[in-house]
Amino acid sequence: MSPEILAAHWCGRPPASEELLLTAERRLGAHLPPSYRSFLSVANGWYPFGSFIEQLLPVSEVDWLRNADPDALAGIQECYQEDEISDQEYLDYETDKHMVALRHRYYPDCLLVGTSWGGGGELVLLNSRIVFPNGEWEALFFANWLPGNWRYRSFRELVEERVRTQEILDKK
Repeated sequence: MSPEILAAHWCGRPPASEELLLTAERRLGAHLPPSYRSFLSVANGWYPFGSFIEQLLPVSEVDWLRNADPDALAGIQECYQEDEISDQEYLDYETDKHMVALRHRYYPDCLLVGTSWGGGGELVLLNSRIVFPNGEWEALFFANWLPGNWRYRSFRELVEERVRTQEILDKK
């Protein structure tokens, strides 16, 4: 981390303005999910984000995975088998075996919002194909060392889980 970040005791970038958020939404052709939009209005990016994610990207760098990293998308689609489960099972976020279910056919329509250290293969994605009534999009943590991906009902749930995990690790 830069000396400025260490001195400030804050790993976030300055907040994104409403104008910057609207510009990104126009560029992407989609309204950002509420919890992610709220995060960006406080911190327009964050680094580091846990052990595997170097940074949550500033909104100006967020893009559809198919555009942002077509090689990663092709590798995922080539190397990972889709889980054959029903939609009801797929939308079950309480059962561990369902929470890791992978449907790589959704990945082209995911926003890449977080990247790994040195291109290590870990990604934070927002899935525009699974949108809940409250406007939240499914959030995904993908890593090439996972049997699938970790899925959450929202960006907020993903962040909360990562913070809880880090707090547990910090106590050890």
